[in-house]
Amino acid sequence: MEQFFLGSLLVFWLIRAAKASLFWLSLWQVKSYQVGRFLDHFRTAQGKKLLLYPLLGVKVIGLSLFFAFDSPFIPLLFLFLVYGAEAGKTVLDVMGRRIRVPVLTSKSIPLIGIALGLVFLVLFATRDPRVLVLYDIFIPLVVFLIVSALQPFNLIARELLILRPARKRRAQFPNLITIGITGSYGKTTTKEILSHILSAKYAVLKTPEHLNSEVGIARTILKDLKREHQVFVCEMGAYKKGEIAMFSKISQPTMGIVTGVNEQHLATFGSMKNLLSGEGGKELVSSLPNGGVLVVNGNNAYARDLEAPKLKKKTAGFSRAYDVWAEGVQQQKTSISFLAHSRDGDSAAFTVNLLGGHNVENILVSASLAKELGMSMREIAERCKSIVPELGALKLRKSREGMNVVDSTYSANPDGVRASLEYLAVWPGKKAIVLPSLIELGEASADVHQNIGEKIGEVCSLAIVTTADHFNELKAGAIKAGMTEKSVIMSANPQAILERLKSLRGPEDIILLEGGKESATQTELKRLLFS
Repeated sequence: MEQFFLGSLLVFWLIRAAKASLFWLSLWQVKSYQVGRFLDHFRTAQGKKLLLYPLLGVKVIGLSLFFAFDSPFIPLLFLFLVYGAEAGKTVLDVMGRRIRVPVLTSKSIPLIGIALGLVFLVLFATRDPRVLVLYDIFIPLVVFLIVSALQPFNLIARELLILRPARKRRAQFPNLITIGITGSYGKTTTKEILSHILSAKYAVLKTPEHLNSEVGIARTILKDLKREHQVFVCEMGAYKKGEIAMFSKISQPTMGIVTGVNEQHLATFGSMKNLLSGEGGKELVSSLPNGGVLVVNGNNAYARDLEAPKLKKKTAGFSRAYDVWAEGVQQQKTSISFLAHSRDGDSAAFTVNLLGGHNVENILVSASLAKELGMSMREIAERCKSIVPELGALKLRKSREGMNVVDSTYSANPDGVRASLEYLAVWPGKKAIVLPSLIELGEASADVHQNIGEKIGEVCSLAIVTTADHFNELKAGAIKAGMTEKSVIMSANPQAILERLKSLRGPEDIILLEGGKESATQTELKRLLFS
C-alpha cells in the first residue's frame, strides 16, 4: 500500500510542480520580467495570497508527520490526499481552460524548458517525498533564480541580435521623420489616431498594437521599416528611469508627443522625479534634435510644465492660450464632436467615431503635430471622419443578454478610469462599474482610489470592486459622493457579479468594465457576458 501511495504521490507531485512552475513564469512574463513590477504585485491582497496560500501550511504539516511517526504510511497517505486534490483541480482547470501558462516567445521558451527540466530532474534524482515537498514550497524562489540567472544572457542576446542591428538599420534612414510618443496614458490611442491622420499624406509605419518596449520598437524597425516609409510613429512605454532614453537611441526620434502624466507607474519608477524623467517626457526632450517639435497635452499640468528650451514646443488642449484648442465639445454615445482652432487662424469642425470626450485631447495633440507636417485643420478633420471605434480604448458592446457594456479592460490608470466614467454620463439610464483596484501607484494609491471613488459616486448607482486592495478608500469616496453603502460591494466571483448586473438591462442602462489584462475576474466575466 505504501508503494501505491508513493507512486501516486509522484505523479500528483509532477502535475502540481509543472503547473506551479508555469504559473510563476507566466506571472513574470505579465510583469515584463521587471523585478520592480513583479515585487509590487505582492503588495496587493492577491499577491499576498499567492505566497501564503492555505495549502502551504498543510504541506508543512505533511513534512512534520515524517518526524512524528516511525512508519511513512501516515505521512504518505496525508500527502497523497493533498497532492491528489491539487492534481485533480489542475485537470479541471485544464479542461476549463483556466490554467495560466506563459505565452510562447523566444524568451519564455528557454525559461519553460529549464523550469520543467528541473522538475523532472528533481523527480528522477530523488523519490523522497520530503525533498519533493520542499521543492514544491520553494518553486517561486526557483523560478526567480531561473529568470535572474538567464537575464544576463537575455540582455546580451537582445543587444547583439536585436537592439544593435535595429540602431544600425535606423541610422540608414536619415530623412525618416520619427515621432516618439510617451506619457502615462493615451499613448496607444494617440499613436493610432496620428498614424491614421498622417497616412492621408505620408507613407507611415507605426509600432504595432501595444508593443512599446525596446524589443517591440527594435523588431518593428528590423522587420517592417522600408525605404518607402516617410514617417515612423513610435510608442514608448516605460517602468523605470532611463528606459525612454534607451528607446530613443533605437528609434532616434525627430519629433515628440507627451500625452499626459499621472501616478500610474509611481511604484516601479520609485519617485515622481524618476517618473517625470521617463513617462513625463524629460528623456524624450533630451533625445530630440535642436529645433525639433514637441507637442504636449496642455490639459495635463505635468506635460504642460515640461521644459524644452531647445525645441519648438506646442501645447494642445481646451484653452485659447494653447497653440491648438477645442471648443464646444459634445459627447454622444458613439462619437464626439468639437470645433478645433490653431493659433495661425486655421479651424475646422470635427466629428469622430470614438467613445469618450477624453479622446479630444488625443486628437488635438495629433492634429497639432500633423499641422507641423503640413496638413491643414480641414484635411485633418476630414481624415478623422474615417476613424473607427476600434482605435480607441473604450469599446461599446452588447452582451448576449442585450446589456450595454463599455469594455475598457486592456489597461487601467487614474485618468482613464475618470474619463470612462465621464462617458457614462451620456447614458440616461442606470450605470454600474466593475473594476479591480489600480496597481503600481505607490504612495499615491490611497488618495487616488479615494478620488476615483468620489467620481464613481457621482456617476454610478452600483459599483463592484473585484479586489480587496484599497476597497475601503473607493467605498469611502463613493459614499461621500452620495452612493449608499449597499451599492458598493466587493466580489471576485464572475458569476455572482453577472447576476448583480442583470438588473441593468434597460435600453439606456450602461455597464463599465474597467481593469487591466491581468485581471482574471474581468477576463472570466467578459467570457460570461459575450460568449
